[in-house]
Amino acid sequence: MSCAVCQKHWEYFLDVYNPNPHVVWIFGTIAYITIVAVIISGSFMFMDITGVPKRLRKYKLQPGTNEPLTWTQLKKLLKTAFVNLILVGIPALSVFHGITVALGRSVDLRTLPSLLEILYTIPIAMVSSETVFYYSHRMLHSKILYKTVHKKHHEWTAPVSLAAVYAHPVEHIVSNMAPFYAPVMLVRTHIITAWIWATIVLMGTLHDHSGYHLPYLWGTPDFHDFHHQKFNQCYGAIGILDWLHGTDVQFRRYKAKQRAALQDSDK
Repeated sequence: MSCAVCQKHWEYFLDVYNPNPHVVWIFGTIAYITIVAVIISGSFMFMDITGVPKRLRKYKLQPGTNEPLTWTQLKKLLKTAFVNLILVGIPALSVFHGITVALGRSVDLRTLPSLLEILYTIPIAMVSSETVFYYSHRMLHSKILYKTVHKKHHEWTAPVSLAAVYAHPVEHIVSNMAPFYAPVMLVRTHIITAWIWATIVLMGTLHDHSGYHLPYLWGTPDFHDFHHQKFNQCYGAIGILDWLHGTDVQFRRYKAKQRAALQDSDK
């Protein structure tokens, strides 16, 4: 559909249902994030629970772990995910959105963003989100905060996809929601762009925690999976700030050894 057609249908939706823009921002965004998280994580965790398809088992990063994922593990995971995505997510997003409105950074829902607006927003969002995530994540590894907050997330030394939101509520706000929402406030983002950005963020973090390095998917979870094994390496999502601060040295050495071993086996 052309942009004009999209705009026409969007205006029709707004005129017919006349939704409260704050309700759309808060509850619509939480609903969208939850649905996307369930679909993506469920696709990966289906393999952990059933072991099907068997041909994909060879792509598991830590073979023998969560094979299968037990019902006890799954219940604990689902309970924490529900608490964070819904019970923590709604009030936290309400505060973030309220600050955005108070600062005059909100955008009128009625006019859809152009393709150009979306395309220039996403790279800015990636850089700003990585900055907030890296430093907040590294802060959570301080002695006090690790013991009281972040240790819960690291119960999963061999993570599964939904473990991305298996965290203390404080961590979920500071290191999951804030990195997502910071670009929304910084760039003055329309809700549609925010949902596109949310999709990118969720695809990245749920894949990073999946425990699978599937060859046909963009990106690799090796980097963050290594963080769950070593704890003090690979704090970021993209890796730029880890390279800058030298917190990916062990990971690069590990990958170099892997490549060397592969080359030796080919001789």
